[in-house]
This record gives sequence, C-alpha cells and structure tokens, in this order.
Amino acid sequence: MDRSNEMPLVTPPRLEVGGFVIDFGREALLDGGGVVVELRPQAFRVLRYLALNAGRLVTKEELLGAVWPGAVVTDDSVIQAIVDVRHAFAEAGRSVIKTIPRRGYILVKAAAPTPSRHPDPVALPAPPPSFLGRDEDVAALESLMSQHRLITVTGAGGIGKTAFALSLAHGRKGRQHGRVVWVDLAAVSDPRLICSTVAQALQMSLGGTGNPLASFVTALRPLRLLLILDNAEHVAQEVARMAQAILTGCDDVRMLVTSQAALKVEGERLFRLDALAVPATEISADMALGYGAVALFVDQAKAADRSFSLNDSNVGSVIALCCRLEGNALAIKLAAARLPLLGLPGLHARLAERFKVLGGGPRTAPVRQQTLLSAMEWSHGLLSAQEQAVFRRLGVFSGGFSLDLAVAIAGDDTHDEWAVLDVLQELTDRSFVMTDGQDAPRYRLLESAREYALLKLDEACERNLTNERQARALLLLFEQSYEGPWGSSRYRLAQFKPELDNLRLTLDWCAENDAPLGVALVGASSELFLHLSLRYEARQRFAMFEPSVTSAIPPAIAARYWQRRCLFVFNYRSPLVYEFAVKATELHRKAGDESGLYTALGYAVMSAGASVDESRAMLIEMERLEHSDWPFNQLQVRMFAQLSLFGRESRHLESRSLIKTALSCATARGLKRWVAVCMMFLTDTTLALGDAEEAVRFAREALAGNRLSPGPFIISMTGGLAAGLLVQGRVAEARLALVEFFEASRSREWDYLSVFADVFALFAAREGRPETAARLIGYSDKVNQLSAGLRVSHDRVLLLAKAAVEVALERSAIERLMADGHNMDEEEVCAVTLGDAGESRQV
Repeated sequence: MDRSNEMPLVTPPRLEVGGFVIDFGREALLDGGGVVVELRPQAFRVLRYLALNAGRLVTKEELLGAVWPGAVVTDDSVIQAIVDVRHAFAEAGRSVIKTIPRRGYILVKAAAPTPSRHPDPVALPAPPPSFLGRDEDVAALESLMSQHRLITVTGAGGIGKTAFALSLAHGRKGRQHGRVVWVDLAAVSDPRLICSTVAQALQMSLGGTGNPLASFVTALRPLRLLLILDNAEHVAQEVARMAQAILTGCDDVRMLVTSQAALKVEGERLFRLDALAVPATEISADMALGYGAVALFVDQAKAADRSFSLNDSNVGSVIALCCRLEGNALAIKLAAARLPLLGLPGLHARLAERFKVLGGGPRTAPVRQQTLLSAMEWSHGLLSAQEQAVFRRLGVFSGGFSLDLAVAIAGDDTHDEWAVLDVLQELTDRSFVMTDGQDAPRYRLLESAREYALLKLDEACERNLTNERQARALLLLFEQSYEGPWGSSRYRLAQFKPELDNLRLTLDWCAENDAPLGVALVGASSELFLHLSLRYEARQRFAMFEPSVTSAIPPAIAARYWQRRCLFVFNYRSPLVYEFAVKATELHRKAGDESGLYTALGYAVMSAGASVDESRAMLIEMERLEHSDWPFNQLQVRMFAQLSLFGRESRHLESRSLIKTALSCATARGLKRWVAVCMMFLTDTTLALGDAEEAVRFAREALAGNRLSPGPFIISMTGGLAAGLLVQGRVAEARLALVEFFEASRSREWDYLSVFADVFALFAAREGRPETAARLIGYSDKVNQLSAGLRVSHDRVLLLAKAAVEVALERSAIERLMADGHNMDEEEVCAVTLGDAGESRQV
C-alpha cells in the first residue's frame, strides 16, 4: 500500500525523541538544552516523516515519494539523509532510527508531555520597547473588542500590527477578562499544525481523536480567555476555520488576530491599522513630537545615535522623511538605524533606492522584518500568481488610479474585467492597495509597495508593455473629454485632475519609447494643463514632441497638436500662435474637419499675425463654416477673433457692443467662466475708450464675483484694475492691485507678465521714478512684439508712461535705460516695479 501521502490527523507542535526535541513549527531539531542542531532541509524532512510515523516501518520508496515527490533521485539520497539524521542525534542516533535490512527504517516511538488540563498561562512576549502614536487606536480597538468576540487587525506589512496587538495584550493583563494567550503563527509553515500549535500555547493535550479541531474546541469551552493569533496571513484559511469553530462552541473565548488580510468569517470585525500620523505642514519640534511617525523616528534615532535631538532646524527634514516613508513603522525604524551613517540629508538623497537603504534591522527581529525588501517579499509571496501579475502592473501608476484605468492596464487575455476587479478587491483587503473611500473610489499603492511592484514588473519583462497600455488608456480617457465642451464643468475637471501625475509619467515614457503616441496624448490632454494653469510645463511638453509631428502622423492628430499648442503661447509669443494656427488649418482642411478648421482660423486671427485683409477673409470663412448647433464655447471663438480685429482697427465702440451681447448670452446660460472672460474684455475695451472710472468699476465687480476663478482670470483682472487706477492717478490703490498681480503671475510661471509691461512702466512713472519707468518701457518694447494685439488699452497706457519719462529725462538717458530694460528677467521686473530694487543699480 502506498502510504507516502498519509499524515496523522493531528500533527503535534513538538515531539521528544532520545532526549532531543523535534520542533515542527520551526522545522528544527533541538538538543537537550534547546539549542538548534544543524540539519539539512532534506534530512529534516526525512526525520519529520519518520517521526510522524514513529513505530511503523517506512520503506525507502515511501520516503522517496514523501520527501522528493516528482523528483528523480536514487536510494543514495535516502541513505545520506538517514546518516545525517543519526549524526544529529549523536550517540543516540542508531537507537533512535533502526534499519530493517532490504525493507526500510523505523523511528522509535516518540513522546509528547501531557500537561494538566488547566495549566498556568504561558508568559506573553515582552512588550514592544517603543510603542508611540497609537493611544487613540488602542482605545478604539478596546471599544470594538467590548462589543465583538472576533477582531482582525489588518494593515500593510511593517505597519506595526504585532506591536499594536502586543501592547493591547499587556494592557489587559490583570484585568477581569480571563487569561491572555499569545500565539505567533509566523513560523508555522504547515496549516495542519495550527490547531496543535495553539493547543501547545494553551498547554493542553488533544489526545488521539480523529477530529483535532473538535477536540480543541471541547477542551477550550470551559475556559475564559483572550486568544491572540499573530501573523495569520499565510495560514488564514485554517485560522478562519478555527475561529468559526471557537465562535460557535466557546462562549467565553474572544479572539484577536493580526493579518494582512481578513479571515472572512461570520462575526468577524475588521480593524484596519493605518500609518502613523505625520504632520501635514512644517511645525515646531515640540508640536511634531505629538505625531506618532515623528515620535517613533526620534526615539529610534536616539537609540542609534545618542547625540541626536529634534529641534526647529531639523524638524522639517524629519517630517519630510516620515512623509516619504508614509508613516510605516518598520520603514521608519530602519531609516533611523541608518541615521548615524548617512545623516538626514543622506537619507533623503538615497530614498530613491529605499530597498537598499532600509536594511540592517535588529538581528533579533524575524528575517522578514530586518529589511524593507524582506517584508515586501514575505507579503508578496502570499499572493497567487494572478494577484502578483495585477499587483506589479499597478506599479506604473503614480498618484493613484481609477477602477477603469486599473482594468485597462492590468487586464490581458487571461485577466478579464471581472478577474481584475476580484483581484483588486483582494489586494485592497490585503493592504497592498489603498482606497480613499469615496463614492467613486480612487486607489493607490503606497510608495514602498509601488517600487517593489516596479521591480517585479521589470523581472517579468512587462514594463514597456504595461506603460504602453497605460498610455493608450489615458489617451482614450482624454480623447473622450476632448470631444465635448468639458472646460465649463467643474465635475469633469475634478475627474481628470487626479490623473496629472500619471499623465506626466506617461508623456515622459512616450518621449523615450513611442513619440507618435505622445503626440496624440499631449494634444488630447492639453485642456487639463490649461485649466490647471500649467502653461510653462505644457509648452515644454509640446516642444518635446515637435520633431515627431511628421507626415506619418494622421492629419487629425497632427492638427489637434498644433491647434492646442496655440493656447499655450497666447500671452507669451504671439508670432508662434500664428505659425501653429496656420499649420493646424492646413491639416484640418486635409482631414475634412470643419469644426477644427473653424477654431484654427479663429486662433490665426487672434494672433494678429495675418494682415487685416487676411483676417477679414478668415472671419468670413469662419462664418460660412459655423453651425448653429455647435457648443457655445466653440461659437465664442469667432467673437474673440472679431474682437481682436476690431482692436487692431481701433473700433472700440463696436467691440464693446459685441462683448456686451456675449456677456448677456453667457449670463443667461449660467456660464460663469465665459462671464468672467467677457468681463476681462469689457474692462480693457472700456479703458481703451477713455472711461477709466467705468473700467475700474467693471474690474472690481468681476473680481468680487469670481475670486475662485482660474489663475489667468485673477492675473488679467488685477492687471486691468491697476491700469484703470493709474490712468485715474490712484497710485496707492494701483500698488495693492499690482502686488496681487505679481503674486498670482509668479505662482503660474509669469503668465500675462509681458501683456502688462506697459502698466508697470506707468506705475513707476506715477510714483516719480522715471529711471525705473524708462527701464520698464524698454522691457515693454522687447516683449510687446510677443503679445501684440492682446490688450487694446496698451497704446493709451504706454503713451502716458512715455510722456512722463520724456519730461523727466534726457533722450540719451532714456535710450540707455531702455536698453538696460531689455535685459531684465521676470523677477527683476517684479522687484523694480514695486521698488524693491530701487534705482541704485548701475546702468
């Protein structure tokens, strides 16, 4: 009879043989003093099989099948293993294992001590030496445990679940809750040993029954205790079976389990242990110590270097480090251990290689907790192959991801949508993936998990394939947004803004690996950069792909690229607007896209790059192309193009009439964004007509009602307000407006700065600083060619500034100062306008 797959119904945690102890949980042989006797893994497996079949003849064939299943090995392997085992037992070796010639081997009858039925409780492990920042969590868990009998503490690897449970266990000692029994399951590799391992911790014998779990529950029933099972994730199924049996059969037994995943049994309550708290902003050292992550780092840093102290000069660096480590207790401890060698700056600099830096933990800690990489490998090893595949692919996301994007990049021929959804749920349950808990949840990997996922993605040679999937998924997402007038909807902006980090990484990947895909993506996603006022970045992104916009790119994609690029050089370099718009018109004609052609023609007119006659012809063509059912947003393009031409022809009364009509339409439709834009044009046109008082009134009214509007509106309106105030001579009020203007412009990469250079010059002149005004006129002359035609009040303001300077200075001095102004950068313009640089600069 083949007995190679037979196992006893109850596998004891330990057996005594010949004065030695076989510890099945640790997979080790211990001598009489408890010292581990060195034994090869194969030899221990032979010993284990013989011990579990003690007193029975075991043939060589049976051993081969049990220890080397499926492998091709000879009898010599069995013989050598027997020799090793006997050697490990020293003088008792031959009496422990007897050879039956030509038949096999017998291990003498093993024995297990039989303790009393109700022994003294086994001592708890020592309390954690440092347990900081968890007082509120402990109180919450105590409250939950008073209401429920089974609590599972879940959380990411290294978050501190063991220390948390151990602290609670010591806090309960001596209370009227019965005994507290602690069982560490980390070393139990065989799920069949769970029942006997817990029984041993309780010092109870299960006897020889064929149903060890039933015997265990029967023995447990009269007891009143709290049973804490630590590190249950790798044997969760067997622990769940035990927990269900205890809940059903033992009224006075409560259970606390720590695991990276829920047990999923009826009556279970989850307690998700989050990261240690980190201050959201830089605060004083004393206040920072009130946050768990900082307190733990400081405690561990002092343990590694007694000279370390937290103070107001280094608290910002410590907070930033804890933030980068995401409040993970294990990572913080490992980082603090490196402090004497690297210092705070060195730790920050080397965190890009965190798995190399965060090693060297205490030798007394379990192997999986001695390095961050070991902790990740332990957790990752518990996942199925399918779960590992999805996990590593999710590593390409930065800043989180939506459910749809996860399905798009993680799915393949073997992982359909529902399979990915199921895996994502499991990864969330196991704390590999975090969720924000919103109605439409957003998911993310913690940074350490993400870096590990990318390592695994590279090992699987899937990085480029997954990055391409991500790029195509984002392209589809943004192309859907491009089709509609999405700029008017706050909801749609809120939907796409979270993908900014993913978009940036994907565009970088496209630049290196798939430039044509990048051309399509940068055009489709441009609206996001526009609404977030990331104009400088958008200009760099578009320029990055320009060499790839060749005839090989489909005309519609290339046309979109050039047309959307126009939006980021308005107020920056108007000649480029015309160049890009002309290219877009040609490609839209080729693609047969009337809507795109209409918009590109409008941009060409607004750029002031075409002659007046050419602009009129373009407007006529736009009117011919126009469809009445087009969105209001698109129809406004022709209005703004017409306003641009009116401004060049000084037809300001017609401009104002047209703007007021558009303003009424936008107001009636509740389009706040377009109301704000119309108010900008109305302020400028009114000032050009010479009514500075009315222009100021419009500007203040617009600012009062639109303080939450995007940055460009605030910049333009504060600049227009300053211009109107200066024309009226209200210099002090103009200074306040310009301070706000410069702050807003600087925060958005100096948007609109060149457009209002003439206003800066008039301000300096009005304050009696003619030399500064002359320099600013020089700067205005330089940038005016780049923003020509954008403000119809430009000429009036600049003439006033020049007149004041010409009265105060000689012509030669004016020319010298204007030449100097040509060399000023944005920060210098801001400084001299507001008087910070004075007029002491040598020119």
